[in-house]
Formats: sequence, C-alpha cells, structure tokens
Amino acid sequence: MIEYFLKEAREGNTVYINEVYEKFSNLPDNKKSAIHCVVKLLEENEYRLFKIAVPLIDPADKESMDFLKSYVYAEIYNILSGLGGRSMTIYIDSSIKQISDIASSCVEVFCIDKKRSERKGYGKCINVLDRMLEALYPGEESFNLWIEDIKEMPEMYAKKMDNLSSAGVINKIQDRLNKKAVIGMDIGGTDIKAILVKGGKIRCFKEYDWFPAKFTFTRQLIDPICLIVKLLSLKLYAEEHSFESNLKNDIEKALNKSASYELIEKIVNRIENHINEDIGVDA
Repeated sequence: MIEYFLKEAREGNTVYINEVYEKFSNLPDNKKSAIHCVVKLLEENEYRLFKIAVPLIDPADKESMDFLKSYVYAEIYNILSGLGGRSMTIYIDSSIKQISDIASSCVEVFCIDKKRSERKGYGKCINVLDRMLEALYPGEESFNLWIEDIKEMPEMYAKKMDNLSSAGVINKIQDRLNKKAVIGMDIGGTDIKAILVKGGKIRCFKEYDWFPAKFTFTRQLIDPICLIVKLLSLKLYAEEHSFESNLKNDIEKALNKSASYELIEKIVNRIENHINEDIGVDA
C-alpha cells in the first residue's frame, strides 16, 4: 500500500491526501492502527474526534515512516487550520512503537513547547490558534497538544463526534456583524488582498501587488493599507448614495489589480474632496 504512494512520489507524480486517507481507512483491521485526534472546540464541553488510519509497518523502514509521519502531520494541520479549537489530545495504542513514534513527534513538529517567534513550518498554525484564543477568550491558556494512551480516552468523546454546535461562537460573531460593513485584509509578502462585505454579501474585492521586503520607511507599509481601506469604503458609499457615473467608473479603475498606488491615491483624494464628509466601515 505505502509502496504505491512512494513510487508515485519518486516518479514526481502528485500524491493526494484524500486518496491516502481513503486507502488507509479501507485497510483490514489487522493491517492498520489509528491515531485518534480529539479536538476541544471553541464552546465549552464540545469535542470532535478525527480518526487517522495508519497501516502497520516495520518502524525501521525509514522511508515508509517518513511518509506516514508527513501524512499524519498534514492531516492534523488540516484539522487545526480548518476547525481551530482550544486543544487537541491524541489517543494511540502506545504498545505499537510505530504509532507511538509518529504521535510523540507531533509535539515537536507543531512547536507546541516553543515561543511564537521560534515556531516554523506546521508550528505557524499554532500561532494562529493562539491569536484566535486570545481574541475570543482573553486570559485563558494557549493552545496545547497532548499524547495519551487509547485506554485513557473518555467514552463521552465518541458520543459527541457528530455534534458540531461549537460553531456557535462563530455564529454569534457572524450575527453581530450581520448588518454591518466589514473589510477583511490578507496582507502578504507579495500582495494585499482586501474584501468588502456588508449584510453577509461580498460587495467588492481588491488585490494590490507590492514588495515590502524592499521598503525602507514605515509609511511605505502603512500608506497602501490605509489607502485600500479608503478605496473600499468609497466603493460602499458610492453604491449607497447617488454618485456620478464618472466617479463610479474611477472607483472601478482603482479596484483593478493593475492600478498603481499613484492612480489609486489620485482617485481616492478626488472623490473624498467631492463628497466632503467622513466615511468608513464598521470593522
């Protein structure tokens, strides 16, 4: 089974995680074990279990072990980055050395015991979780990950596997923002992506290319971000007020991905002077 995926990888072919998951899950029970990942969700006393099937192999087979480790790490990363949570407990049959080795390595790979500034690779998703917890539950513990023997796994977890009501926290936030105008931004190393949402509907999207690694002044970082916020705010204002068609066309030009900073600034300044009032969004 593993040899097939290794062969595909050696030949430069793509190995899809969903195919690995399906093949491993369908193995006979006597040829696999499982890594049980129980995530404590954002709401109190809410949990969800993810079973990651792992074929039983000789732990001395380094290539196969490396493949299985990378697969398990990717599965856990997808769980944490997609669902979030307060903590994860991994339950395993600790009598199986192969499974024990894979599980115990997760603490180091996800940089659980390291400072945020020292985390890299998969550890970066833990930084995201920590920031989320700080925002939602100030003063509470950071995200943690524990390894336990399967015998210690409470029966109650299995009963909650299909209950995802913990999305309640996210739903409450969504309800509070339901009628408000919100700008979200992804500020990266090569571009900025910004989106304007109001009433749960996307109003517009802006992408702006930049290369901050070459910047020498703080304002070179701040000014484009502020300018994009102003632009999206003007877009919303134009939609909700009587605006001349040429001004609306100018806004569309500024929203174009190829629009330069100078062009965006010129258009924003001209329209701000035209309306002569303070505008903004809720968040």
